[in-house]
Amino acid sequence: MADAAPPTPEQLTAEREHRNALARERRAREKAFQAHVLGRYQQEHAAAVAMFRHMATNPNLVVLDTETTGLEGHVVEIAVVTLRGEMLLDTLIKNIESIEPDAQRVHGITEAMLATAPGFRWVAPTFGTRCEAGRSLSTTRTSFTSDSRPRGKPMGWRTGY
Repeated sequence: MADAAPPTPEQLTAEREHRNALARERRAREKAFQAHVLGRYQQEHAAAVAMFRHMATNPNLVVLDTETTGLEGHVVEIAVVTLRGEMLLDTLIKNIESIEPDAQRVHGITEAMLATAPGFRWVAPTFGTRCEAGRSLSTTRTSFTSDSRPRGKPMGWRTGY
């Protein structure tokens, strides 16, 4: 078998130009993708700012925040605050489900802290009276209020208490 002849200078130049063209195309695609992502982010940011500016003008708005046993878990803490900073409710909630280690690292709530906490059935009436009629409710975890509970089920349906 004969050894292959080394590439000619013209072949080397053509190969280098081909690689450079491929690199330019890749950089152009990356730049276009980055511009698309940035444009999407700017649109979403502008929409979020507009929404929050509108919400901030509502004197009856209260914000609900929850901590859970995990991403798909039960509620272990609930807090409701007005835009003026008035705390309407802030309580731990005893649960039948163990707190996942990752969730505990995020919120710092332990099983021992929940041992003497009330169950959700005891917290729910307080929640209802503190968030009296005429208030608008916003959540910090939309997935809890819309995605993780079946339609028609009230909040707290997963607590087991």
